Amino acid sequence: MNEKTKIFIHHVILTCIRNKIGLHLMHKKTIISEDDVEASGTFGNDYEGEQPTLTVAMKRPQKEWLKVLVHEFSHLLQYTRKTSLQKKIERSLLSSNGRDSAVVYFEWISGKRTNKKLREKATSITRDFELEAEMIAVSLIKKWGLPISIKKYIKEANAYIFWYTATLDTELWYTEGKSPHSIKAIIDMMPSKFLKPKEYGTLPEGFLDLCYKHCF
Repeated sequence: MNEKTKIFIHHVILTCIRNKIGLHLMHKKTIISEDDVEASGTFGNDYEGEQPTLTVAMKRPQKEWLKVLVHEFSHLLQYTRKTSLQKKIERSLLSSNGRDSAVVYFEWISGKRTNKKLREKATSITRDFELEAEMIAVSLIKKWGLPISIKKYIKEANAYIFWYTATLDTELWYTEGKSPHSIKAIIDMMPSKFLKPKEYGTLPEGFLDLCYKHCF
C-alpha cells in the first residue's frame, strides 16, 4: 500500500469520526447489505438503524477494495454535504409508508412486488444518485492521487450506471463476482467520460445481451 493510499484511508477514518459515522473495514469477500443484496461495500444505516455506517469487504486485492472504498466514501460525502441528489433521494417518498427511492428500488430488485410506474421512478432517481457519487469518486481519485486509472474507472462507472437501466428488463441484481463493471466486453463498449443523466436511460446497443450472458 503506497503512502497516498494510507493518507486517504486516514482521511476516511477521521471523516467518519467527525461525523459520527460507523466504519467497518471487514475481512470478508462480500457483505450482505441492509437491502439483503450481496455486495462489496455499502453506505447506509447499520443493522439496528442507529447511525449511518460505511462498510467495505477488504478480503480482495487492493485494486478492487480501494475502488469500492472510494465509491462508498463518495456516498458518505453526499450524505454529509447534503448534495442536491442526496436531498432528492431523501425527499422522494414514493410510497405510503415514506420509503425513499433507493429503498423502493432495492426492495423491488430483491423481489418485492412493485408497480411499473413506481419502479421506473425509483430506478431513475437512484441511477442519478449513483452518477453523482461516481463523479465525486473521480474527484477524490484526482485529489488524493490514488493509484486508480481515471479513464478505466469512468468506463467501469458507466457500466454500473447503465446497469440500473438494464434492471428494468432483468428484474434481478447481478450475481456477486459477475458485475457489469467487471466484465471486459461490457467495459470496452463504455464511453470514457460521463454522460448527461438522461442519456443513461437508453442502453447502448448490445449492452443488455452482454448482461444476460455474463452477469448471472
